[in-house]
Amino acid sequence: MNTVITGESRILDNVGTEQLYQLSCDATDLSAWLSQNGFSAKRDYIREEMAQLIPPFCQHQATLITRYLDGLISLNDVSQTFLSYLIEKNISLDVEILYQCLTDYADDVDRVVKNIIQGRSYQQALNMLGFGLCEGHYEIELANFSLDINIADEILLYGYDPSTSYAMPSRIQCLTKNDLKNLDHSESSFDLMLARWVLHHTDPTDRWEDIIVALNACKNGADIIIVEESWLPSINESNVSNYRFKELLLGFFDIIVNIALHMSWMFNKECPNFYLQYLRQEDFEQIESKINRPFQKKIYSLDYSLLSQHIIHYKLLDMS
Repeated sequence: MNTVITGESRILDNVGTEQLYQLSCDATDLSAWLSQNGFSAKRDYIREEMAQLIPPFCQHQATLITRYLDGLISLNDVSQTFLSYLIEKNISLDVEILYQCLTDYADDVDRVVKNIIQGRSYQQALNMLGFGLCEGHYEIELANFSLDINIADEILLYGYDPSTSYAMPSRIQCLTKNDLKNLDHSESSFDLMLARWVLHHTDPTDRWEDIIVALNACKNGADIIIVEESWLPSINESNVSNYRFKELLLGFFDIIVNIALHMSWMFNKECPNFYLQYLRQEDFEQIESKINRPFQKKIYSLDYSLLSQHIIHYKLLDMS
């Protein structure tokens, strides 16, 4: 084929739906495009897995893919079909090698999160909420880090997952939405809240309500940290296919990685209601419009091309 991959192709200006669809169907060209968009060097393994898994799916789902690229259906519509396809193929990836593919940007995100925590003043007891925390391993790591740097003598860990119920360690107190709504906004409220790589997996019917309830259950002075994979700007009619192609490849990557890292959960048909839709700037504006007090906001952006990461830090202020 070789119709799209020439020179610098990250922007894909003036490339139509048909060319983008053909690119998604060709393993060689797709691998080359991925290599130019953040999947080179240490991510060779996941790039080649994607180049083998994605083209056969796209070849058999021409209508689905082109309708998505034209903006007629959602990313979640494609994601559900791709997820079923991978489950039927019973794919298996080397988890250790996969982790090595992800460590650079995950470590950079971790450094930003920990720098924010280091900026907190000391308090005797600190209440931390993990929003969408899966098994809670990272939240436990952050709690131990907070104790090590002496920003608190005691960390009380809470967990709320909007999409499913994981078996969490006994150290984490699991909460329901009613629990969040009924907090008295005093000693039992949260000083620190983390939502890491979760909002794009939360169905919009619950996404905003859940995150806003959690945000408003935080104390004045609380730090809220939201980590999201690259959200895209508002798209217009002239660039819809190009943006959607990038979003599609990011979504394929997301599903493949989740299956590899959470295989028992993803393959359990009784459990997951897997959802996928990346956030845009207006989504954060919608969240911010519902925060019930003043706040400061800072965004940290880490450029990994298609895998770029954004850490949004809100500091809740006293209403007086």
